[in-house]
This record gives sequence, structure tokens and C-alpha cells, in this order.
Amino acid sequence: MRKKRMVLVADAGVLVSAIAYRGLESTVLRSRRFRLLVTRNVFEEVARTLTRKLGLPEEAVAELAESPAVEVVEGTLFESRLEQAGSLMGRRHMPDVPTVALSLAVANDGIWYWKARLRSGAAGSCSSCSKAASTASCAPAASNKYI
Repeated sequence: MRKKRMVLVADAGVLVSAIAYRGLESTVLRSRRFRLLVTRNVFEEVARTLTRKLGLPEEAVAELAESPAVEVVEGTLFESRLEQAGSLMGRRHMPDVPTVALSLAVANDGIWYWKARLRSGAAGSCSSCSKAASTASCAPAASNKYI
């Protein structure tokens, strides 16, 4: 019997790291044990970062687009959760609202992100301090977090 893949909602930093570098993110992406969901905007940001900022060839973006581990989710699937996500994230994290809305709209095992500071109310409890989502707003020491 095949194991069910873990479903994670990922942000752009995680995918850039998975393609550009050989580390944990790359291992997860290639393991086929995970399904990474991303918004169309996140995928476009990843493509720009890989090609324009890091100078990687278009093949790097094609590799990501064709990966069975990555699924680009269109906004119509999570648009009904944008207001809720916005209230959880606050104005400082507006670019992250669609990713959080996606995590609220689909069944998943967590959000995997690269941020120096992300309000934990968006995804349950903070993985670094274990405070309840309703009371926590923390700044983890490490910026690569799966919550």
C-alpha cells in the first residue's frame, strides 16, 4: 500500500531554495513524499527570481513546473478565504495573504515558508514557541519554518 503524500502549502522562498540550492528543500521537492501547493502568484515570483535575480536558465523553471511534487493552484479555489486570511495576517504581511488563504481553503498538513517574521495565527500554533495561535505573534530565530 502506498503512503499518502504530505500536503504542504509553500511560499516562493521554499521553491527558490529547492531549485537553486541542494539542501532540505531540494530533498523534499525530489522525494515524491510531499505535494507542495502554491498560488499562481507564488509560482510567477519563483520564476522571476530564478531567471532574473539568480540567472538560472529557463530550464530551472520548467523543471519546477513539470515536477509532480508541485501543484499551482488558481485563485478561484481560495478567493473566498482571502478576507479571513487578511485578518489573520495583518497589513504587514499582505503579500502572504493568498498563500494563507490557500492553506485555509484546502486540506493540508501545514505551511512551509521562508520569512523572518510571520504571525502564527495563520496556521495554528507557532512551531518555534508553541504558543496558541490566538495569542502568539512571534519572530522565530530560524527563518525556514514548517508550521
